[in-house]
Amino acid sequence: ADGIPFSRPQTPHKELVLGFAGLGAMGYPMARNIATRLASPAVQFPLRVWTRSTSKAEHLAKEVGPSKIKIVEKPEDLALECDIIITNLANDEIVKGIFQQFATALTVR
Repeated sequence: ADGIPFSRPQTPHKELVLGFAGLGAMGYPMARNIATRLASPAVQFPLRVWTRSTSKAEHLAKEVGPSKIKIVEKPEDLALECDIIITNLANDEIVKGIFQQFATALTVR
């Protein structure tokens, strides 16, 4: 982690924490599939989810169950809580903005 830009310190647990940003037309079913079909002892649930439209995240949590989804308030929360973040964002401008928020959260620590 020392030589990797924007990498957070090594996670003290063995299981990976996954995050997902963007629950649009493509992101929603992808996140749903991860939450419901990923069966791996290496992954810790719930899947952390952030999207600009909180109602979509709430609908996903209702659909798959609250034990499978944790809605986070800000993209920065994904950067601080997750080992791996999957993004499905609308355009280059949004991608740059979200990744800058990730980088800022990891730099401030």
